[in-house]
Amino acid sequence: MGFEPFGGAECEFVKRKDSTLQVVLIVYVGDLLVVGSDIDEVEDAKKILCAKFKLVDLGELQFFLGVRIVRSRNKMQVSQGARAKRLLERFGMADYAPSPTPMQEGFLQLAGIEPAAVEERREMENVPYGTVFGSLLYLSKKTRPDISFTARRRPRTASL
Repeated sequence: MGFEPFGGAECEFVKRKDSTLQVVLIVYVGDLLVVGSDIDEVEDAKKILCAKFKLVDLGELQFFLGVRIVRSRNKMQVSQGARAKRLLERFGMADYAPSPTPMQEGFLQLAGIEPAAVEERREMENVPYGTVFGSLLYLSKKTRPDISFTARRRPRTASL
């Protein structure tokens, strides 16, 4: 088929023509993504893959690995809004008001600040901070670089 491994990952392959990237093939468990700059090359690759494997062509890309992709003539947007909404619901924050910035202005760190009341401390012990921050880091890596600094900074100070 003419594909070669790409980027050191075992799931990414490229097909080049005269050293120009023509088609990119990404495989993840049961999902397969075929994209490229040359539509004829993409269609040829899909035909060959469909002849060798039992595949279903789902048409133009809309979702891949939980990321929503919206294309227009001049741009492409990626979003994980549904995942972010589920996270807010999971951690009881669905009714919180959005913030224009991911962290309070002037905030440096909360190290050493302890909850005053015993009840508040017990409540905080039940919050899965590792899961919360891990989920935020996942979002920041994929589609939300704007929260990256906060998501990486807070776990250092949230050792309650």
